[in-house]
Amino acid sequence: MISAAEACDAIEQLFGLRGELTLMGGDRDCNFRLRLDRGTSWMIKFVHPSEHETSTLTQCLVLHELQRVDPTLRLPQPYQPLTGTHFAVWERPGELGLPPVRVRCYSFLTGTPVANVSPGALTRAALGTALATLDAALNACVVPVAEFRDDVLWDVRRLPELGCRWDGYDLDSAAARQLDHVFDHALPAAAKLPQQVIHNDMNPQNILVAEDNPTRVTGIIDFGDLVRASRAQDLATLAAYHVTTQEHPLAGPAQIIRSYHDRTPLLDGEVRVLFDLMLARLVLIVRMSEWMSRRYPGNSRYFLRNNAAARAALTALAEINCSQAADYFRSHLEG
Repeated sequence: MISAAEACDAIEQLFGLRGELTLMGGDRDCNFRLRLDRGTSWMIKFVHPSEHETSTLTQCLVLHELQRVDPTLRLPQPYQPLTGTHFAVWERPGELGLPPVRVRCYSFLTGTPVANVSPGALTRAALGTALATLDAALNACVVPVAEFRDDVLWDVRRLPELGCRWDGYDLDSAAARQLDHVFDHALPAAAKLPQQVIHNDMNPQNILVAEDNPTRVTGIIDFGDLVRASRAQDLATLAAYHVTTQEHPLAGPAQIIRSYHDRTPLLDGEVRVLFDLMLARLVLIVRMSEWMSRRYPGNSRYFLRNNAAARAALTALAEINCSQAADYFRSHLEG
């Protein structure tokens, strides 16, 4: 843990900035909001040492590229450290034997997370459009493929190797059969779809909307899980968090998928794998949140924030198969 006093000195040393610090949430990184006297705010991220340096660099490169490709996107804008590199390296004073800490500084985006509102059809439509716009920009980014790591834990393609089957989970056999189909058919099919850079973590905490108008997206944050994969994986990740329980469970996802399709038409092969990729993401939420909670019990509330909703969504989807879901989505794309 890094104290506010330590952080304040480090930020001034590395970036030449000083102001009021507020500790923010995060899974492993130590994050602070820095408010300057003139009203500007910056997000300061002390990167956890478990994050590979390549991942840190990739995030910086992609955000710089997105600025070039589409300056209208509401994304964190990097602030260059005094050294002139993409991120700073801080040697913690008096702590012998500890590795240097990478530190990033970028603009603090205003708005409230989607997690804080009750999204309706218009908000979901705005989310779908925002992701389609971001994916189009990401697809145009010029970043060497070698910069993208293949060991991102929050990547549904890693489910089979991580052993994230249903063993040990109190969910019914219908869900277990669905997951077998995900492994045997959906993941191989998605691998044959066009691949590009994707955000890969469009959860409700990472999308900001205007406090007085939740249909207006004001920002997308946290590019820490960037991968090269199918854009269907990106769309399915977003849709998975909007399974509805008060109506047809796919009504919310369909609203997102329709607006994405209106901005960027989907291939039929993409429509066919969306449901299975949604299931895979929901399983990943359950599995990873419980594993991280056990590993870092002091931060378990943060890790488990989406767990109950993911379990409820899996239960709601248990009696739907991928063919039925694809037909449902097609009917909304054509409507």
